[in-house]
Amino acid sequence: MPVATLLARRRRVTSGEVTCPVLEATDAVLHLALHAGLHGGWRLIWLKDIERAVRLEAPDWTVLVERARRWGAVDPVWLALARARGLLGAAIPQGALHRLQPSRAARLAALALALATPAVPLCRPSGLARRLALAVRPDARPHLHRRPFPPGEELEGEVAGRCGHQGVE
Repeated sequence: MPVATLLARRRRVTSGEVTCPVLEATDAVLHLALHAGLHGGWRLIWLKDIERAVRLEAPDWTVLVERARRWGAVDPVWLALARARGLLGAAIPQGALHRLQPSRAARLAALALALATPAVPLCRPSGLARRLALAVRPDARPHLHRRPFPPGEELEGEVAGRCGHQGVE
């Protein structure tokens, strides 16, 4: 993300007696989505920030897609936007998500993450869900290289804990 370019497009907004610089609407949504996506898109507040930003001033979706591609940020941006739309009903056009053309790995990671943690957790996901959430990062290889899936007993314990019983039946 070229910071100088972002700052060149900023604008000034007045709220009450305070005037401050803010990112242009498309840059703001792209920045929020990139941040959330790089961290797995698991925090509800990150997704709510995206939903509110889109509601207050819709970005130019064509420009957003083009910038995400140029910055090599398609997968994390797609993950965050798709989760904000799916979980919070954010007004993100399906066409924009489709035009981002995320990698197959990102789509599979998002599906697996949704299945592993269907609701937005109140705490940081751990184990398999965390590894899946981080799989869309450009530096994902280190996260997936080290034991991408927990050994059977650890996975069984994680599933049992979520299901409220001691073993998987």
